[in-house]
Amino acid sequence: MLGLFGLSRPTTEPTEGPTDKVIPLHWFEDGFMWKKVIVYTLFVLDDALEPSKLQQSLEKLVHREGYQKIGARLRRNRDGRVEYHVPESFTPDRPAVAFTHVHHDQSVNDHPIASKIPKPDGLVGPAVVGDPEELSDLVRPGGKTLSLDDYLKTDRPTLGLHVTTFRDSTCMSLYWPHLAFDAMGKKAIVDGWTKILQGRDDEIPTPIGYDTDPLAEFGKNPTETHLLADRRVGNFGMAGYALRNIVGLAGPKEIRMVCIPRDFWETMVADVRDELRQEASDRGEEEAPFVTEGDVLVAWWTRVCCCHLGPDSTTTVAAQSAMSLRKVLGNDLLSPPDRPFISMALGFPTVLLSAGEILSKPLSWLALQFRKAINEQGTRAQVESYAALQREFSADLRMPMFFGDSGMYNLFYSNWQKAGMFEFDFGAAAVASRNGKPLRASYIQCVQDPAFPEGWPISGKDEHGNYWISGFRAKGLWAKVEQELRGQTLSGEKTA
Repeated sequence: MLGLFGLSRPTTEPTEGPTDKVIPLHWFEDGFMWKKVIVYTLFVLDDALEPSKLQQSLEKLVHREGYQKIGARLRRNRDGRVEYHVPESFTPDRPAVAFTHVHHDQSVNDHPIASKIPKPDGLVGPAVVGDPEELSDLVRPGGKTLSLDDYLKTDRPTLGLHVTTFRDSTCMSLYWPHLAFDAMGKKAIVDGWTKILQGRDDEIPTPIGYDTDPLAEFGKNPTETHLLADRRVGNFGMAGYALRNIVGLAGPKEIRMVCIPRDFWETMVADVRDELRQEASDRGEEEAPFVTEGDVLVAWWTRVCCCHLGPDSTTTVAAQSAMSLRKVLGNDLLSPPDRPFISMALGFPTVLLSAGEILSKPLSWLALQFRKAINEQGTRAQVESYAALQREFSADLRMPMFFGDSGMYNLFYSNWQKAGMFEFDFGAAAVASRNGKPLRASYIQCVQDPAFPEGWPISGKDEHGNYWISGFRAKGLWAKVEQELRGQTLSGEKTA
């Protein structure tokens, strides 16, 4: 993550045609962290798909009004700012999507790499089921990492699609610089893509904010103080945080994929809700506080992540959850709410607790802290005040705010369940007719370059109800997690 704190040098970029449409990055797209990160999402589908159908339908989407920006080329202007250059028309020489395809004339189970795709078969409890980096050739074209410079120095479109086909399976990797859009922006793209595959073009809405920034004034008119303003970590605090965590930030990291079986998390959620109902009843209250599946899942995983700190630890744990702002801003800045916003629009409600509290308090109490953070920090006034802090304290970097202290243990969550990645049907691209039977991804993973520790994308819930979560940790910490997971069974989550 230390690379996120250093500035890139200007590069020599290819010249553009005079007819390219130049669009500045939106204010929240131009964040320093987002410009550093390239995101890859791998979809595994258990049938042979036709690569040309996948390519042509995605390119057709990018040709549509409001979607052209994701086919733009990224360039740096004379002031050093990155901007979009949208070709007047997309051609074979300047395609709408960077497309690559590799075919292996064999079963996916016989391939030395693809055979390592994790499967949930036989799991009775949560478990580490694979290393996403072992699938690099399926994720990154040629297995090579990309950086922003690879976009600035070439005529590469912003959006890329890498397809690997087998006789009986298809792997599709969508990849892009994070500055272009977040998980809900990706949802809009995959939704439009599958609608075109299915011949439902007329159902695709036109995005808002294509060439103008609807969030240009967001954060300039706060009406209240942010609830965690007094816990903001300033520049000196961030420097101290980086020094204290230099091994974890700059040292070797490991990524693993975890599968959480349906029976396990459903039992856990039911137990938590029962505890909250009983506590409410004991207080004489008719209604218990509500927590979502995601609240319980993130609370439980935060406890798992903190297991190496110990129940007596006073270390501050700052758990940030990425929250799309589309709903809370849907009545004003991002109106109308039924049109997608393919850009960056995120807030980060934060839970601040000691590791000792996380490891010793009931899971129901911990889940409620995450729900309260979202409810209290996710109001219209609070997200405005959060954006105001970003503008005031990191106007140049435009990064998420950090709350806590310089000695904190920081976690970032991004739960894609609302994006519904496992729900999209790609059956219309199958080589052989499926007679209307849908084809949804059996496995989805996210990796990003550069990697930084304790960032936790939750891919979502697959067709069988299993949750998938992955993340990078400093080398050595995963062994403790595996040990902790082995102690958890369907009889209930283990007391830390």
